[in-house]
Amino acid sequence: MQIIMYLCRIFLLIKRKSLHILFLVSFTNLLFSQGDNEKNVSAYLKDLHVIFDSVLAQSNFSPSKTESDSSLLVYFSGLKTETVNQFSMENYYLAQENLLKKDNGINFTVEGLQNLKANPTQDLEDNISFRSRFGLGAEWNILKGGYLDSKNQLKSLDIDKTIQSEIAKLQNSKKNVPLKMNQCIYWFNFQKTTLLNKREKILSQQSEIIEKLYFAKKLNKDFLLKNHTRIAEINGMRGIYQSYNEYISPLFDSSFLSLQTPLFDLNYEMFLGNKISDGSEQNSRIDSLGKVLTDRIENQNKWFNEIRFKTYARYNYFDVIVANPTSRSFFSAGISSTIPLQFKHKEQNILEKEKIYEQLEVLEQTTVNKRIELLNEAYEYRYQLKQYIIFHQKKILLNESIRQERVKAKLLDADFNPLHGLELIDDLMQVDIELLDLKQNLYIKLLKMHEKMQGIEMNQLIVPLFLPNYFNFEDETNRTVYIWSKTFEKHSVAFLSEYIAYNQFDEVEIAVTEKDEFLVQKIKLMEDLHSKGIKIHLMFGQNNMLDSKKVSSEMKDILEQFPMKLITGIHLDIEPHTRPNWKINQEEEKIKYFNLLKETKTIALTYKIKLSIDLPLSLDSTYTNELMKSADFVRFMCYENIKEEYLLRKLNPYLNKKDSISISLRTEDFLSRNEMEEFAKKLNKSSGINTFNYHDLNRLIELDKKTLEQNEEH
Repeated sequence: MQIIMYLCRIFLLIKRKSLHILFLVSFTNLLFSQGDNEKNVSAYLKDLHVIFDSVLAQSNFSPSKTESDSSLLVYFSGLKTETVNQFSMENYYLAQENLLKKDNGINFTVEGLQNLKANPTQDLEDNISFRSRFGLGAEWNILKGGYLDSKNQLKSLDIDKTIQSEIAKLQNSKKNVPLKMNQCIYWFNFQKTTLLNKREKILSQQSEIIEKLYFAKKLNKDFLLKNHTRIAEINGMRGIYQSYNEYISPLFDSSFLSLQTPLFDLNYEMFLGNKISDGSEQNSRIDSLGKVLTDRIENQNKWFNEIRFKTYARYNYFDVIVANPTSRSFFSAGISSTIPLQFKHKEQNILEKEKIYEQLEVLEQTTVNKRIELLNEAYEYRYQLKQYIIFHQKKILLNESIRQERVKAKLLDADFNPLHGLELIDDLMQVDIELLDLKQNLYIKLLKMHEKMQGIEMNQLIVPLFLPNYFNFEDETNRTVYIWSKTFEKHSVAFLSEYIAYNQFDEVEIAVTEKDEFLVQKIKLMEDLHSKGIKIHLMFGQNNMLDSKKVSSEMKDILEQFPMKLITGIHLDIEPHTRPNWKINQEEEKIKYFNLLKETKTIALTYKIKLSIDLPLSLDSTYTNELMKSADFVRFMCYENIKEEYLLRKLNPYLNKKDSISISLRTEDFLSRNEMEEFAKKLNKSSGINTFNYHDLNRLIELDKKTLEQNEEH
């Protein structure tokens, strides 16, 4: 507008008619070009809006329940590396056993001697002079190095085989890991590539429109650069994943690509109680082996085992010197023994035992290292699982942000920015890729642990893990939330309606006042929530009603502002115990509250709706039970002291009325939304109470935002 006024002034200052005509032509073109430009910008934004709607239509941005099918993980865990001409320990010890069995200590002997000199040779043993001699015989070696020695070695062969088998198990516990890892990474790379292709398609659709908006001076360069950077990042990541998969592709069974990858936790009941993980069985086996080996050494290294003893029989033939007879032959038999001057069996025992101790120490240390690795990997698994849950929570909050944009788009809200909506969708897909990376690491950890735990099936090691979407908890319980008037100052009705429905609240307590400045918004929210099947209670939270003489008429005036056909009940959040007079004259305050409660009950009966009240746990049970007779439902305010044992003790007198009581929690007592939900689940399980109230909606939204900011920092 300022430009038009400026140009008009220039027109008035021009005196020449020809210049007037030229100026008018130029001015007209400028006006039309500006109009065309605005039309183009509007068309570009409409195109972005169409992209946003189409992406939402083709994708599901709601959290889904986790499946528990372990087929893919079991497939990975069953993969084995096949090698040609693999060394077989069984064959090795079988060959050694056959060798020792054939070693009976019997040897055949052949000897011959020819005298090459003129002088005869004298056999001193038989006192015979001869030119040549020939002997044929057999000897039986019985003790050291002979028959009995072989039998002793044969007895200890099973022990040697057991030791080597244990060592081999420990050494070969990682031989299948590379193959399992390769196939696991292949599966996840395929899924990540599919997601990257989808991301690129959406970003490419935006790219041309963003460029046009940039050249139309409607966007700064940052938007354009961010879009190009994201596309470049996608191409880089996809290249890495595809290169890897091209190499592994021939090894992978593509029929498994359609299987799901649920999230699992470790079965700690089995894992911590497993004899492999605690080492008790392995240590016992090593001790048993050590005792057997030392006993064997004792038996093998007796003093008589150092003696050599053999028997023999021979046929002897001599070519003698004398003419008559010219030869002589005979049979001979005998025994031979070698006895050391000093026996060394004690020293030999010590030496061989030290060798055994060294071998057992290596085996024990390897076992200890294996247990330490196993426990370390279990710790790392739980840590990565925690990271996964954090990112999952981030995904939930991004889903919520996308829902907000969707609501704006449906209502044609002026605040709706399709570029921001599409950016949120891309952020969500980036989180999905990050979740795939984290889940890939979790699966690899499981495969490594399973490889170390010989004889344990994969399904014994894991238990299904259902992420904190709170589906089971929400399905099994009733959830209500308080909504104070100030909530409507910060949030639109559309957002509040979407948020309440998304968090699966079954009922809301909406604060009402006499002159309600948010009356229109509250009625609109009630209509939206009623259409979604969510119950509505009108909440009175004014403590000064305790002193009013016209409380019934005041309440009715307030109620009549609202469409009562939508209302399910009245809720009293009036707290006499917070008033100054409570400490001075408690009985008077109790009577005032009791009278207010009876009048409110009468109003509830008039409208045929329910009455619920808030009560602190600090009240004595007699007074509380009396109040409960006038109310349909009591919400116990479990604030400040949120120790489970304390709450259960305070709630115990009323647990026989579980259907008419509930637990109220407030956000200030928890560090995160996740912590709040987990605490509610624990109380649900331990108390059996199925209704939980959240105080309040505004602070719940702020807590979610805080959690998102903290996750982004990490």
